[in-house]
Amino acid sequence: VSTFIDYYEENNVTMALNMFQSGPEWKEWRDSLNPDMFAAWTTYLPSIAQTCRKISDVAGAEVPKHIPFVDFISRAAFDMFETVMYGSSSFTTNSKVAKPEDIEFVMASQAAFDITGALLSNPMEKLFEGDLYKKFVVNMDKTFSFARKRTKKYADLALMDQQQAQQPQPS
Repeated sequence: VSTFIDYYEENNVTMALNMFQSGPEWKEWRDSLNPDMFAAWTTYLPSIAQTCRKISDVAGAEVPKHIPFVDFISRAAFDMFETVMYGSSSFTTNSKVAKPEDIEFVMASQAAFDITGALLSNPMEKLFEGDLYKKFVVNMDKTFSFARKRTKKYADLALMDQQQAQQPQPS
């Protein structure tokens, strides 16, 4: 999908760009995921199952009263993805605990994907950088901004945990 490729090139997001390549670039990207994402995938299943259980527990109360079905499905996918990426979920499917910034993260990501579909059937809109393409860029910028903040937060927590684990324990 060229909208993502162009966005990654314009913003120098080389590792994400490599997933669309072939040859050595793609292999580097794929190998970087292998030790964790694919080789250790069974370690994610209990966490994903727990997240799905929580999603299922609130589905009847949330849909359609608080969250439209199409949005609930997007939020569920986000909650599961977040569980794999960060080891926990913000549970955007539960309107009682979901934070506005997490909902905005989901909505920006969903909008970028939806707009990509529209741009595929209207390539001139992208070619001339019309309003729809500009909206795609705005939503991708939001998505990357949220993702960077979230990743930094979890990386900082992991580093802090690692540093605490290395501290000498009192006898």
